[in-house]
Amino acid sequence: MAPAPEENPAPPEPGPCTPEALERAFLERGHPLVLGFDEHGGFYAQAGGLLEWDPEGAAPAALRLAARLGVELPRAGEGGAR
Repeated sequence: MAPAPEENPAPPEPGPCTPEALERAFLERGHPLVLGFDEHGGFYAQAGGLLEWDPEGAAPAALRLAARLGVELPRAGEGGAR
């Protein structure tokens, strides 16, 4: 009798969302980069499954990445930038 198949291990916890990780997902892997504010003024950045969200609206990794890429960010309440 064959041994029972092992259960799939849980996916690893995501590492810290750094500007470099967001930039790699965007530039090297071609994932869309979405930066913006949610309806409560919290700032978010998303690229290739990475998500940085700060309810206070000051997500540092995404802000540094946006500055490095020359992306103009919307003001709170204006939605997101792509």
